[in-house]
Amino acid sequence: MKRTQRKKKADSQKVLFFSQRLLSTVDLGNGLKVQITTGPVITGTAIRDAMGIGFGEFANQIAYQNIGTALNNKSKTEVIAKLDLKSLEGKTLTFEGAFSASSVDEVLVVPTKLTVT
Repeated sequence: MKRTQRKKKADSQKVLFFSQRLLSTVDLGNGLKVQITTGPVITGTAIRDAMGIGFGEFANQIAYQNIGTALNNKSKTEVIAKLDLKSLEGKTLTFEGAFSASSVDEVLVVPTKLTVT
């Protein structure tokens, strides 16, 4: 069973590792590692699910999936694309987002807000 959570308060953490797909951060407490997806592909429907959008609101599965894809694309174009991803390593990242996790050991955040300092 997957749980979807939405983070209301921004967390700030040092970016320890950068790749074209993920930013990894640590020290969120109790040894928890959080990865923030930076594209080019965002998998899953964490933002849609965290917003409480239900299948019954759509005519069919295709329309339901399309809203998830549209929200992921909005994250890519309005949040991720505004950052210089190659210069993030070692900087402090403040983020908000949604995630689906099958365990606390594997948390992949789809960002809705990212700030670098």
